[in-house]
Order: sequence, then structure tokens, then C-alpha cells
Amino acid sequence: MDDSVGGTEPKGPSDFELARRDEVGFLVNKGMSRRGILKRMGITAVMTPPVVAALSACTGDSKSDVAAKASSGALAGNGKTIKALEVSFGDVIPWCVQITDSMRFWGNMFGVELTHVDGGATPDSQVKAFEEAANRDDWDLIAVTPVAPNSLAAIAKQQIDKGVQVIQQAVDIGKPGEDIGYLTFIQQDYEEVGYSLASDLFTKAGGSGTCIVTQGVAGASNVVGRSKGVARALEQFPDMELLTEAFTDYSDAESKRLWDSYVQKYPEISCAVELTAGTAALNGALAALKSAGREGKTLIGTNNAEDFACQAVIDGDISATIRHSSNLLGMWAAVIGAQYLNGTNTDIPKDSWMPSQLVSNVTQAESMLALQQNGLNLV
Repeated sequence: MDDSVGGTEPKGPSDFELARRDEVGFLVNKGMSRRGILKRMGITAVMTPPVVAALSACTGDSKSDVAAKASSGALAGNGKTIKALEVSFGDVIPWCVQITDSMRFWGNMFGVELTHVDGGATPDSQVKAFEEAANRDDWDLIAVTPVAPNSLAAIAKQQIDKGVQVIQQAVDIGKPGEDIGYLTFIQQDYEEVGYSLASDLFTKAGGSGTCIVTQGVAGASNVVGRSKGVARALEQFPDMELLTEAFTDYSDAESKRLWDSYVQKYPEISCAVELTAGTAALNGALAALKSAGREGKTLIGTNNAEDFACQAVIDGDISATIRHSSNLLGMWAAVIGAQYLNGTNTDIPKDSWMPSQLVSNVTQAESMLALQQNGLNLV
């Protein structure tokens, strides 16, 4: 890319790049190998020209060779393509599609060849899809977002016993809390997610009124955690009455069915805590309230903060959304898996905790929206 586009002068290295260069130079002078430096600092250590120059001193490669390898992912993969399988919850959910897109995007930079299978958003469909794909090829890495806990344990264990590295995403592959031998569990502090979203809505409602909570799949650790978080918020807002809590299995149709009944049954609903798929929340709570002529009378908060949910905050259709980052799920799976298999980072924690970001106003929504549109996979 030409740094002088638009008539500006070419920019020199940033302070951050120079600091990384000096760190690499120090390690080179200490006699550390390129492999050791990458293991300590990660692939980002070789992604800028000043650092490439410093790193080349301990490899025998020319600067151009090192830069070419860095940009192609060869340094991350040591020239070996990693065969990865991603088993989706279900492509019918836009959040799940973001996981796949992000895993493919970042995987391309780390020598990961991705094969994706659609889990179909039901346990039976996902079991069948996973079983067929697992037996189709010899995999190096498998990333799974289960529909229901313990539904895929037998298949995953077979792959683990064969030496495949399995990454658990968002939901337990085995029983809740069970370690079946996976490499890492990429997840959030789900209790904090439920608490943050609910308490934001309750505060905006003035601390009193009524609320309805909808969740995903009953019994899954992420759902249990979010439910505990809502319960904690309710304890802090004793004048907020919980009317009902129900499970939608992340289905738009089930969310719509429930909310069509709620607007008939409950004359006043102050807050809708929608800890389910973003489309289910908008096509359920929001659609039902609009059809009943009660638009704007219920504060709605959703899970996931996808681009359309952020736009709904901007448009004033919902009050808040909280990010469960599908982009980070995909990115971390590709990068963590590749670095572990290539030996550049073998100190992988059993639990990899993603941050959550509450989007509670237009400014926050505009920022979140910009950072996940147009191919950006940053939040």
C-alpha cells in the first residue's frame, strides 16, 4: 500500500513498532532463535518492517524473504498447511456466519485451510454433520460451537484420541464443566453479560417495573451464566418484577410465538432482556410490540451486538445490546490453534476469556458497527 495516498507524506514507524523492534533486537543479541522469539512475542512480532529487519538478523533470511513469509503466513505455519474443520451452530443465525468468516479471514494469514460445516441449529442435525465431516478427512484442528451441551462429546473424544486439537466455543462440548480433552474453551464471563445488560435496562427504566427474560438453550453453561447475571441484577433492583423467563433455542419462530403471547397476556412490560440470537430478539420482542401498538413502551436489550442490532440502537428501536463477539471466537480459534500446532505458542490457557462490550447509546453503537462492517473483524 502507498503511504503517500492523498498527498500526505509517507509515515515512519510508530513508537509501538519501534518498541517492538527494540525488543526483538534485544532478544536477538541474547542469542534467542527466531522460533523462540515468535513463541514469546507471537506472530505480530514480524508483521511490521522495522521488526522484520531486526528479526532477519537471527534467521539468515533476507529482509524481503522474512517479510514475504510473514505476509503469507509461512512464519506462523512453518510452511505447513493446517487442516481445520469448523462445526457451526447453524448458518441460519448471522452471528454464526460471522464466526466462520472471521475464522477463514484470520486462518488465511496463519496457514489454516478451513472446511466449514453447517450444524443446522438443532442437536440432531449438528451431530450428523459433525460425524460425517469428522470421518471424511484427517484433521489437525477442529473448532466446535455446540447447539446443546454433551451432544457432540463422543465424536469430539474420538478425534481428540486421534491427536486432533479440538477447540470448544461458547458452549460445552461435554457436560457443563467437563474437560473432555479440548485445547481451550473460548468463552465469556456469561454471568457478567447477563448482569450488565439487565442492570442497564433496569436503570434506564428508573429501577422499577416489570421485565421478561428470554434465553437460548436450557442447560448450556452460557445460558446458565447469563441467567445468574440477570438474577443478580434483579436482587439489586427489588422493585423490578420478573414476569417470566423462557427459552427460545435461538429460534426466530419460537421467539415470535412467545412474544405474540406476552403482549396479549401482560398489559405492561417495562423491560425485555433478550439474551438470545439478535434476529430472534428483533423478530420476536420488537416485532410483537410494534404489532400491538406498544412500540417504544418497552426497553429492549439484546445479546450479540451484531451490525443490525447496533443499527437498531442507532435507530432507537432497542435500548442496548451487548457484544458476544463471533469475530473474536473465529479469530482466536484460528490463531490459537495455528500457533499451538506450529509450536510458536504452546502455553495455551484451558479457558480463553473474551471481553464483552455493552452498547448502550448511539455513540457506542456507531463505533461497534463501524468495526465489524466492510470486512473488518475487530470486535
